[in-house]
Amino acid sequence: VRLVEMLLQVLLFLFATFYFLLDADRIGRTIHELIPVRYRGELLSLAQDIDGVLGRFVRGEFVLVVIMSTATYISLSLLQIPYALVLGILAGFLELIPIVGPISAATPAVIIALARPSPFGWPQPVHALVVAGVYFVLRHLEDYLVIPNVVGRVVEVHPLVAIFAVIAGGTIGGILGMFLAVPA
Repeated sequence: VRLVEMLLQVLLFLFATFYFLLDADRIGRTIHELIPVRYRGELLSLAQDIDGVLGRFVRGEFVLVVIMSTATYISLSLLQIPYALVLGILAGFLELIPIVGPISAATPAVIIALARPSPFGWPQPVHALVVAGVYFVLRHLEDYLVIPNVVGRVVEVHPLVAIFAVIAGGTIGGILGMFLAVPA
């Protein structure tokens, strides 16, 4: 039931986004007219700042996806895991989802390593543990080096502030809070 509910919410979100984008100009003019004249300049300046930061954040997230996809692809290729390119791209995009994403990204690669004989002569569980270890290391490198430096610099926030923002966002708003903490 929760899965169906979640899928319906995603579908509703996609339709609402489509219609918001379709009527963005009209909605923008209406909101502009609703703002009292004496606050209009300050609020429009604030909206432009938020738009700029959010745009830089999205570009930073794109760079993050490219970096993590590439690093995962190279790692899995070195470990001779089949479908390394697909798994790398999947890992890059799933890294955008805090906590659940990296686990979801690692699971198929670990299962493949368990299901196929190791090209290095290792027992299959050892090969799977090595693959899981690679994902673990990549995840921590992403958390402590890539995100603070790439996303933090793009949004013009010090890396330590970005780390603490993600922690605070997770405490306050869960997964969504973690995702929105740095641009906020």
